[in-house]
Amino acid sequence: MKNLVSSIPFFKDKSILKLENLNNNFTVVKTDIGDYKLEIINANTLLSMESKKNWFDQLKSLDENVNTIIDVGQIENKTYSIKEYVKNDKYCVSNKEQYELGKKFGTFLKKLHVDHLEEGNCEWSKIYNYKIDLVIHEYGIGEYRGRKDYILLDYLEENRYLLNQRESTNILYLKSFADVVMSKEGKIDFDLFDKSYIADPYFEFRNISLSNHKIEYFILGVLKSYFGEYVPRSFFKILALYTIVEAWGEIFKSRKEIHKDVVNLKTEEIMSYYDDFSTIRPIWYDRALEELNNERE
Repeated sequence: MKNLVSSIPFFKDKSILKLENLNNNFTVVKTDIGDYKLEIINANTLLSMESKKNWFDQLKSLDENVNTIIDVGQIENKTYSIKEYVKNDKYCVSNKEQYELGKKFGTFLKKLHVDHLEEGNCEWSKIYNYKIDLVIHEYGIGEYRGRKDYILLDYLEENRYLLNQRESTNILYLKSFADVVMSKEGKIDFDLFDKSYIADPYFEFRNISLSNHKIEYFILGVLKSYFGEYVPRSFFKILALYTIVEAWGEIFKSRKEIHKDVVNLKTEEIMSYYDDFSTIRPIWYDRALEELNNERE
């Protein structure tokens, strides 16, 4: 691996001290003048990688703290990209500091959504209502009959109209905010599934209940800077809709036979976020907000 990295033109004038694997595609390359994140894909995807670099350059124009791609190229029938390595500090700071990092990311996210709002010309309501229909259909043809399923099904039918007035824009389409890397200095890094994705801006937050372990205060900060003093009730109502559809949809997308306990357990998990839908704001959100306010006193 070191020989392969050394043969990349970008590293030829640098002394490589150490290589550290992040995951299957990413490696941290420690050199005498700095650390870099190297992505290597075993395919000829240079045009796609160049397109992704251009998209990151656009994102950096919105916020200079966004970490963009420095170099892309091909070597030994593989495609690579290089970024500066950003240390992820959001898990090793205080709750208040994590909240402040979230505010910085939320400011960037708001700029992105507003800046590209007029570019969002897809019929989002039509697209997502079709997905709702698919999820309800897949549920209906199975044997998933839990005690509280009707609450979620009724919620989908009663609130899908909320999507009718939603405009669409470019979103990052991150799988989870846990994938956002932020240094203490506010440097922002993330990896994208695609160069861009057109959707309702609120869809960016679709998984904040499903995946928020140890980043609750980061998410609070994101929402604070994104919405201002108060997060609107309409956001939480649409978030609940996305939470149900994305959670069930993830199970049904394989279209294989699924044991009813898998669906029932996921249903119970969703219900737990909302205390059996006695509240429209996720209970983890209110709990984290109260804890943060107590720390400030």
